[in-house]
Amino acid sequence: DDKPQFSLVNLHQNGVLIQDDWHSMSLRASATDTVAYESASIPLERVVDFPFMYRVAFREPGRDMIDNRYREDWVALSDLWLGAMAVGITQAALNEVTNGIQGRIAIMGVKVAERPTVHVNLGQANGLVQAARDHIYSRLTETDDRLANNQIPTESDYLSQLSAAMISLQLCSDAMQLLLRVMGGNGLRQGPKFERYFRDLQAMPLHINAHRDRVSEQSGRHLLGLDTENPF
Repeated sequence: DDKPQFSLVNLHQNGVLIQDDWHSMSLRASATDTVAYESASIPLERVVDFPFMYRVAFREPGRDMIDNRYREDWVALSDLWLGAMAVGITQAALNEVTNGIQGRIAIMGVKVAERPTVHVNLGQANGLVQAARDHIYSRLTETDDRLANNQIPTESDYLSQLSAAMISLQLCSDAMQLLLRVMGGNGLRQGPKFERYFRDLQAMPLHINAHRDRVSEQSGRHLLGLDTENPF
């Protein structure tokens, strides 16, 4: 029939071709080698139904699950991981800028580390990173507690996870812009690791799973008592 189904495929069997076509020096929102299937097979008993808006079906208490952790939406969990990674990258960038600026001398012998605007931008960036870390890790702890107590998640829990990632990513993006301002043209010219950190972060808020347009729309619908429409 036309109902969606799910299974795991052995990629080492005949009929599966993995094309080595993912070549990237920086993080991308979603990417992998292309996998082509031709005459590949899987045992029928390993095929299960995968209902539309599966997160709702998986919350049904009467539905058998291997473990309650699988009732948590995988997209929401991936968003939390994405938010945590963004915090790590932005913290690394902050450390890089803070350490690298100590001995920098600007035009006319000005010590960059003594400029008030540098202090302001670094202080704001640090506050944004701390807020992002606190927000995303509070949701991670909340999720762990729910799993430990065998609690079934709700739609509000799911949207809370997505929103935490969305906001943490935005806070990290704002912090990175402040750090870029501190680096300036000469700082970038000297070739530190900052450019790599900056480039990697750019893909994260654009990921469809945690994209602010998608998440905020569904969260707003839920607040107004309307059904959420996103299938994942």
